[in-house]
Amino acid sequence: MEDNDNWVAVPHLQHLARTAEANGLDVDQWLLQLGKNNPAIGAEATLPISMLEELLDQLDRRFPGYPFGLVMAENIQPAAFGVLGYLSQSCTRFADVLDVIVRYNGLLSSFGNSKVVHLPGRVRVDWECLAGSPLFRRHAYDYVLGSFVVLARTLLQPAPLALLEVNFSHHAPENQDTRLRLQQLFQSPVYFDQPQAGICFDRALMDQSLSHGDLSIKMTLAQHADLLMQQRQQNMTLPQTIMRLVRTMFIDSPPSLEEVADQLGMSGRTLHRRLDSHNIKFRSLIDEVRMERASDLLLNGRQPLEMAAFQLGFQSRQSLIRWFKKRTGLTPGEYRQRGNSKS
Repeated sequence: MEDNDNWVAVPHLQHLARTAEANGLDVDQWLLQLGKNNPAIGAEATLPISMLEELLDQLDRRFPGYPFGLVMAENIQPAAFGVLGYLSQSCTRFADVLDVIVRYNGLLSSFGNSKVVHLPGRVRVDWECLAGSPLFRRHAYDYVLGSFVVLARTLLQPAPLALLEVNFSHHAPENQDTRLRLQQLFQSPVYFDQPQAGICFDRALMDQSLSHGDLSIKMTLAQHADLLMQQRQQNMTLPQTIMRLVRTMFIDSPPSLEEVADQLGMSGRTLHRRLDSHNIKFRSLIDEVRMERASDLLLNGRQPLEMAAFQLGFQSRQSLIRWFKKRTGLTPGEYRQRGNSKS
């Protein structure tokens, strides 16, 4: 899916515009586009991420290296997440908050993928940005992971949120003040150039009760969230729906056509026929998601090629090299070198 097919919920663009305004950038035209004077544009409306990318580019030119994603996270409010924010506040256990975040991830944007990984004695919440420029992705990771921690601390009060570690797939910031700001926000070890971006905490936190939870309110909000999810899915074409499923289901290997078809409530044969009507092959969608991930791993990660091959579902380093060169005309090493020379 091209970047211009991707969208973000309006409140996040409004939040960036307010942050830009606080830093002295004239954003009146942007605030008008984002609905400042249009009450019909609510928290569940969406806009293309190209608007956010353009504003970020302007901000970065005027304030080089300024951590806008991090600053946005520091000042986040539940209202910025619409029904998902209020639904999180109605949960009675922290584990329920994580379930809500993963289940309704599609209410916030079309380009982010969340998952919860259960490990011995600990839990990791991963987030992956699947679209956008390197500048956009960097700010997106800072914003999403930072916002999760700020909101989690708010929900857990008076209980503390003790993180074991925070991982970013992008490089460490060169600015020392930004590094200190990251430490102040996360209050845990922060690692960069990691294969997967995410936040890790003790398993015991999953059972922590939340003082303001309300099951009846949660049920009502969940019904509203389900309706919004259905509306979003109805507005997507079949290939777009399949791409979203593949991104979510692609962990260490790509899902099969039958597995995706099962999620859509149809047989593999029916899904194959419906894709034929769009003149699209299931394998081409798999390869498109693979290419997104490969590009991100090669340009923003520093893991060995063997590990990248495993994360992309290849049996060997050589298989990845052959596939990648067939698609791009470059080896993964040449692609990474070109990308680094442009940054």
